[in-house]
Amino acid sequence: MRSKSISISLELWERIKKECNDNISISSFIRMTTLKELERRGMLRG
Repeated sequence: MRSKSISISLELWERIKKECNDNISISSFIRMTTLKELERRGMLRG
């Protein structure tokens, strides 16, 4: 399985951090977005 790289602009990252009151790390952001993507594809059953 090929891994996909995630590219995110610094501008977008700053906006995300502002939304989260700077309370977010890159790893937790990636974890969140990965979970959301899996849920969207129906791979996670809550």
